Formats: sequence, structure tokens, C-alpha cells
Amino acid sequence: PEENYYEDDGFVETLTPEELQNRYNSLNASDMQAGSMTVKDGKFVYLDAQGNEVSGIKQREKNPFDPGLEPADFSGFTHFRKRDDGKFDDKTEVTEFVKNSIEENEKHRTQALRHYAKEKGLEESVVMENPDQYIQSATDMWINEALDAWNQSKPTSTASEGDKRAAREAAAEEEARQNLYDSVRVIDRPVPRDEFETILEGALPMPTTVQETVREVVIPINRIKGSMNVTLEDGEMGQFRPQEIRAVNGILQVSGAYSFDRIQEGKSVQGIESRTITLDPNNISHVGQIQQLEKLGLDELNGVSLNQIINDPESIGIEAQQWSPNDI
Repeated sequence: PEENYYEDDGFVETLTPEELQNRYNSLNASDMQAGSMTVKDGKFVYLDAQGNEVSGIKQREKNPFDPGLEPADFSGFTHFRKRDDGKFDDKTEVTEFVKNSIEENEKHRTQALRHYAKEKGLEESVVMENPDQYIQSATDMWINEALDAWNQSKPTSTASEGDKRAAREAAAEEEARQNLYDSVRVIDRPVPRDEFETILEGALPMPTTVQETVREVVIPINRIKGSMNVTLEDGEMGQFRPQEIRAVNGILQVSGAYSFDRIQEGKSVQGIESRTITLDPNNISHVGQIQQLEKLGLDELNGVSLNQIINDPESIGIEAQQWSPNDI
């Protein structure tokens, strides 16, 4: 049959009906009673020479109807290729088709999430238990793969130079995003903290040590070519080009190159020096600089949101690791 009954479990049947029939025909006829095969509870069963029921779930030689399963390919590439009949004229139609497939069909939504978990090396159970957290990234992955299939399947003559250039640019942007994700380190570090509790009235509070988790996100961003206006703690203003962000529980330590123009001993002095500035989202005087930093990230890192990487890296497939003594 055309229908794959094992699709929901993540597998595909590799045996044809003819192969299954040959399996059945190859059984030892002496072990069978003519006309004894039937269907019971959705499974093929038959009677052996002693009149005992055999359902095929035990002995291999008496199990001709076992499927030959392999992990199914649930990529957007495969999904699109199965349905591509030449009616898609441009990338917009392909994109809308894939988005609608996922939004309107629960099976396709599940397939996209499973594929995303596999490609990103995530635990499938984690992704499937938190579908809303991952569905946008899974949809984007399916769309990109479907566009790849569309570009490969359409006649070369119908692809304009503009389309080809746009496809190359999209592939380059996706590669840049992936390289950025691969370079980010997210570390959950256990930190002991003392809590004090008064056990007896009048007695000194007794400390109890509890473990807190401090999240550290390190983002190398030396692809940024632009700079931002900053004001240092001493009030000096200059231009700052970020090169690395280290975020600890939301507080940003941004390292980079600081360009200054200051007066020293009555003379104007210009130069560049390495500096690290602290940006606290809860400090109103830092908000403008954080917004500049976020805009630089969107402009220079192909639309990647630094805010999302810092505050919700799991939603874009960046997996946290547990701290070890080797982490600095």
C-alpha cells in the first residue's frame, strides 16, 4: 500500500508486498494447515501442524509478515520532493506551502520537530514535550530544505540569475548563522549559597548551603564590522567595536576595541585600546547601549538576535552544557 503505517513512529517500510508474499510462500508447508491463516486483532495468525495458534511475534521462521523498518527521512527536502508537481513558480509559493503543511497538519508538524531534534543533536523527547519552543526553528529548517529541493528540481532555464544569486546569498546567510550557533558556549554553573534560618527563638540563625545555577553565555562576535557609542564610568565617550559578549545571569560583559579622542596634558590624543564594558539591562543608563549592541547583531549577523541567544538559547537549538573545572 502507498500509506506508510509506521510513519508516526518515525520509520518507513522497506519491503514491498511482493517480498512479503515471497516470505510467506517460503514457509515450510508441513508446518501449516491449508486455509488456516486468518487475521486476529489486526495481526496475521495461523495454525501449525499441532493446531496451535502462531501469531508471528516469536519465531523468526514463522514470522513472514514482520516489516523491514528503517528510520524515516522527515526532512523538508523529502517532504517537498514527494509533493512537487511543478506547480510552484517561486520561493514564496514554496515557503507558504511548507508553512501551511506544518500549521494545518499535525503529522507534518511532528515530523518537522523530530527532524529538527535529529539534525541539532537534541533529545527528541525534550523537543516533543516543548513543541512551541522549537516549532519556529523547525519550520525554518524545513523551509530552507524545501527551497533547496525546489532549486534542484526546477529546470535550469527557469532559474533566473537573480534567483540563483538569492539562493546563494540565503545559503551563505544560513551558514553564517550556523557557524555563530556552533561557536556559542552556554554553561550552567552550580554555585553554593548560604541561607540562614532561625531554628529556636533567640538563637543565632543557622546557615544552610543550597545550590544555585548560574548561566554563562559566551558569544564571539568578531564578525561585527560596525561600532557603537559608549560612555565609560569616568564619563569619557568614544566608539566601541564589540568582539565578545560574556553574559552571566543577564549581566553583559562586552569586550572589544575602544576608540578614543581625549585631551592629555593639553593635547588631543587619539588611539585604540582593548576595553571591557559592563551593561546591565536593569540599569536605565545602559539601555541605549544595549539597544545599539542588539542592532549591530541583527545588521551584521544575518538577523540573529543576540537577545534570544543570551536569554533563550535552547529555542534556536543551542544546547547548554554542565560546568566542569576546565571551563573558564
